[in-house]
Amino acid sequence: MKYLMRVVLIGVLAVPAWAQDPGDAPDHGVARISLLKGEVTVRRGDSGELVAAELNAPLVARDHVLTDEDARAEIQLDWANLVRLSEDSEVRLAELADRNFLIQVATGTVTFRVLKDSNSQAEISTPAVAIRPRKEGTYRILVLDDGSTEITVRSGEVEIFAGQRTDYVRAGQTLIVSGDPSDPERIYRAGIPRDEWDRWNESRDRDLERSDSYKYVSRDIYGAEDLSGHGRWVYDSPYGWVWVPTVNAAWAPYRVGRWSWVNYYGWTWVSGDPWGWAPYHYGRWYHAPRYGWVWYPGEIHVRYYWRPALVTFFGWGVNIGWVSLGPRKIYRPWNGPGG
Repeated sequence: MKYLMRVVLIGVLAVPAWAQDPGDAPDHGVARISLLKGEVTVRRGDSGELVAAELNAPLVARDHVLTDEDARAEIQLDWANLVRLSEDSEVRLAELADRNFLIQVATGTVTFRVLKDSNSQAEISTPAVAIRPRKEGTYRILVLDDGSTEITVRSGEVEIFAGQRTDYVRAGQTLIVSGDPSDPERIYRAGIPRDEWDRWNESRDRDLERSDSYKYVSRDIYGAEDLSGHGRWVYDSPYGWVWVPTVNAAWAPYRVGRWSWVNYYGWTWVSGDPWGWAPYHYGRWYHAPRYGWVWYPGEIHVRYYWRPALVTFFGWGVNIGWVSLGPRKIYRPWNGPGG
């Protein structure tokens, strides 16, 4: 079952030359693992390989994320949309594109959180139903072994597609869909009681909402919430507001972490810094005499796309090095997209 709205964006932003380059790939979206607890596994969509999940590791279309007993995970799709998995759960990122997401829930309990209003379109699909959030809200979904689906709306509203009918579930309601997918049974009830999973989600929301990073950062740059508590924003002419990480004097960008191969994009930096998503896939680093290393996120009203790493490579063969790109330096994909 699949129902995915396509969006046509009208209007063109004036984008500086340094932010326009052949690395723009709106059809090849990238999500990230933004939180981990316990044993979490990723099954690669291109190879079927099972690997241990890592904080800030990129995910692409067709990847699966699986949680073990007593495990939890959060997948961030953009600055507003997140998928949280409870224990013994599995989701597949069926489609990831610029502001369009299709998430398939195979089994277990997930919460789809629309944390802020946005113009992204998301659909959550189960064996029994397709679910489309209509506004900011919290949407809890349980998929049983037989494919039966329980949808509970804590806040907001969702549109439901099951069989040949469209339904709506509103805040405070639970809908159970079961039976033949072509003509399923629907049972509406009052919302199930809140439990520890709901309270954990609410706590996580509060952590994200405390961040002030989007005063300084474009909404295209997701993961900026992690910067709070790990550095400070300062005004440094001529670049404006930049972020200074709390690190030791010997620290430098692109040292703590590793390179990993990501389908379509090629070699990608996976940072070992706990805040290491936004500053390594957007913006630029430079060294300021007054502050040390600082991250420049770029103009706040410019359109940005995800990058595997913002560096320049040099060398040949096994002797390859890299240096971070400075402000307004043009990014050139290494070996090009798909290389």
